[in-house]
Amino acid sequence: MNTDKLKIFRKPPQSYWMASTPKTNYLVPNENLKSDIAIIRGGITGILFAYLLAKEDLKTVVIEADTICRCKRVRH
Repeated sequence: MNTDKLKIFRKPPQSYWMASTPKTNYLVPNENLKSDIAIIRGGITGILFAYLLAKEDLKTVVIEADTICRCKRVRH
């Protein structure tokens, strides 16, 4: 990859998933929730599984500590 071309970007390129997904700001529930399935983490995989399970008429809840659909790079 030609790194000289990267210098012209005002901000680094990002994936379509991140660029096209609006920011979310869901309220923290103040009551107990009942569900058939709880999915921990609300990235693209968690949201996909929640969608597929909901299509099977399973009551599904997604639990995310940060923001739904926003991933952060994990450094090992």
